[in-house]
Order: sequence, then C-alpha cells, then structure tokens
Amino acid sequence: MVFRLGTRMGRHTEFGLARCMGDWGDYFFIDEDVFGHLGSPIRIGDDDAANLLVFRLLPKYTETSLVNLALASGVLSRALEIDERGTPIVSATGQGTYSFEVCPHRAIEQTWHHHRGQVEVDAAFIGNRRGTPTLFVVEAKLSDGLDSLAKSKLAYPMLALREGVPSGMPIVGVYLRVVRRPGHFDFYVAEGFFADGRRDVASLTLRGVGRFEIESS
Repeated sequence: MVFRLGTRMGRHTEFGLARCMGDWGDYFFIDEDVFGHLGSPIRIGDDDAANLLVFRLLPKYTETSLVNLALASGVLSRALEIDERGTPIVSATGQGTYSFEVCPHRAIEQTWHHHRGQVEVDAAFIGNRRGTPTLFVVEAKLSDGLDSLAKSKLAYPMLALREGVPSGMPIVGVYLRVVRRPGHFDFYVAEGFFADGRRDVASLTLRGVGRFEIESS
C-alpha cells in the first residue's frame, strides 16, 4: 500500500510503502462488509425535509453538495444520533497542508511523519451526540454501486484535524457512500474510530449505521 507523506524534502512529495499483514482489509474498507447487513433504506421525502427542492435544481451533484443534502435532509443526524435541537449544524469543507504522526499498521514498528502534505476534508462539523459536543469528519464518495475506500482517505483528515481539537472532544469519522439509483440516491452511512485511540491506519474500523433513500432530479 502506498501512503503519501507530505513534502519534507524541498517541493517533492514523499511516499511510504507498507505491506498487508492480513488482506486488503488492512488498508481498505470493503463496502459489502461495512453496509451488507443494513436492510431496506429509510425513504426521506418532502414531508421529512421540505428544503430539498433546491438540491433538485442543481444540474450536477458533487460529493460536497451530497454531503450538504445529507445534512439538510436529516440523514446524518438520524444515522449518527445527533441532537438536532438548539444550534444549527454548520459544516466546513476545504483542503490544506497538515503535519501529523501516522503509522500504517500496529504490527509495523515504525511511525511516519506526514509533513506539510495536502489533506482534503470533504466536510467537518460539530454536533451534540448524547449531550456531548463531538467533531464529525466526513469522507464522501459518489458511485453507481457499492465499492471500496482506502482507509487513509478517512484516517488522514481525522489525524489532521485532531491536532486542533479541544482536549476531551470525541472525534468520529463518517464514511458516506452515495449510490446512484434510477430516480433516487441511496445514502449509506458508517461511523469510524481508531482502536484504543491509536494512530495506525489499519486500526480504523467502521460500523454501518444507516441507509437512506432520497429522490433525485
């Protein structure tokens, strides 16, 4: 597996190589494994979210607009058990250069330093879950079917942002897989955590928590 490690030497990108210790599940989320147990989708209609019309006016959906749709429709609040009362959720997106420590696998006794490398954040927001302010970091993918995702795509934004998070605030990774269907989208939502607070990519695990259907334009 190839890992980007920033630009320690001049302007050239550095890379690290790590061997799979078991199978590709070390470094990839396989959608069927994450979402296969979820049943029929919950349909989100105009009665549930009257402000969805503006999204149907868009000529083309991007992954950012689909994250906003998941927030506006209540998909993420329902799936992640976020309290929608009180302060509205404000989502931030963007990319920047970040430095942080990362390890590919707990069985590999080497910690890498990701130095001032580009990290893209599809969305990040703070919401109250069970009374606790929590940072949610979202990685979204749009496709025509279930697929897979490199764990680093979610691990890197989580590691990059955790450096500035107040002590004690939980950080939850969110994998949002949006699948095009005839006349609608299926939103699959999973939440992820590093095992025991570690920083090795392989320890990032996901739990599928919801599947929702929203009509498309």
